[in-house]
Amino acid sequence: MHGLSVSVAGLRLTYGRRTILENVDLDIASGERVCIIGPNGAGKSSLLRCLTGLVPTEPGMVRIDGMPLAELGRDRLARSVAVVPGQVALPFSMRVEEVVALGRIPHEHRLSGPRLADHAAVDAAIERAGIGHLRGRDARELSLGERQLMLIAMALAQQGRLLVLDEPTVHLDLRHQVEVMQLLVALNEREGLTVIAVLHDLALAASMFPRIVLVADRTIVADGPAAAVLTADRIRDVYGVDPRYLPALLAPLL
Repeated sequence: MHGLSVSVAGLRLTYGRRTILENVDLDIASGERVCIIGPNGAGKSSLLRCLTGLVPTEPGMVRIDGMPLAELGRDRLARSVAVVPGQVALPFSMRVEEVVALGRIPHEHRLSGPRLADHAAVDAAIERAGIGHLRGRDARELSLGERQLMLIAMALAQQGRLLVLDEPTVHLDLRHQVEVMQLLVALNEREGLTVIAVLHDLALAASMFPRIVLVADRTIVADGPAAAVLTADRIRDVYGVDPRYLPALLAPLL
């Protein structure tokens, strides 16, 4: 399996009179693992929504494997790009495997429903995410970390070659943060999936992602390895904080 490439050229996004993103150029190769960082309100999540077709953009601004999003079509896009949201509320009781099976909806036959291949994909996704021990559990009773792994399993069941995550470690304790990050690294390095994630934790981003994209002032202001992006001057300028107060894990970079 190989991941999908993503190309963004001259992206501009507005909501009414408010400009959210402008002059955004970004190329992510197949099989890359990229983290998008930046202060609140910088446009990180909006950029993800543009990449996944959740927010309409002008034709040709966003391409997946060289093809404009509009030409992919909703069905093909749903089978190609798997999106893991932040923590979600479950309105009613569902077993873990039932939630994971939601990832198969783009593949299911419209009339006959789930087939043997769909059930097999759900089983494989649960094992790949390492949550086999959660089978049969009510998803609403899971811890936040267990629920996040379940959502990643749902995305894996979708079998997309581009995995997009919006703050996958928010509200998680240290152990579950590491578990989620280790799973993303494994999916990227062992299976070749392209992984794009938004994170707020700079230390986690620097330690787990070979490429960092810094979004500020509605555009990309830095792009490269952590040592080149997370400089003391840039952290001071973009985040408005003294880098001396950052976690010791970032000290070697500053």
